[in-house]
Amino acid sequence: MGGDATTLDAQSTAWFETFCTGLQPLNALRNVDSQQGLADAMTQAGQAFQATAAQLATLPPPTFEGGSELSQTSQAAMQSFGQTFTEFGQRVLTIKDGDTAAQQQFQQDLQAAAAESPAAQIKLNPELTKAVQQIPACQTLGSS
Repeated sequence: MGGDATTLDAQSTAWFETFCTGLQPLNALRNVDSQQGLADAMTQAGQAFQATAAQLATLPPPTFEGGSELSQTSQAAMQSFGQTFTEFGQRVLTIKDGDTAAQQQFQQDLQAAAAESPAAQIKLNPELTKAVQQIPACQTLGSS
């Protein structure tokens, strides 16, 4: 996606700033130390993803080739992923201490869901990917 574009204009930058900011709650998952903490962080992330979907719907889409499609699919994916994360937040509370099989299954299911996340679905040309990675909110994704 992005055709031969190599830079982001202000409209596209604003869209990605909102998108990346909406994914920031994922960073909080790295710092939880309890089952309840994980449930809370996942539920908050799910709510943030859904709120971000609503915010993206109010913004003009990125201006590069395929930007409008990206905006539409990302909004739907954020809404859906938010619901999935909220459900995982509730599910984690059902795992009993010491039930390693349930813990492993939860981790596998969560990894499978993460592979379908909105961020994992974005496939930009390499130059646009570099430009997106320069946006401050996008730089901090994946950092703890």
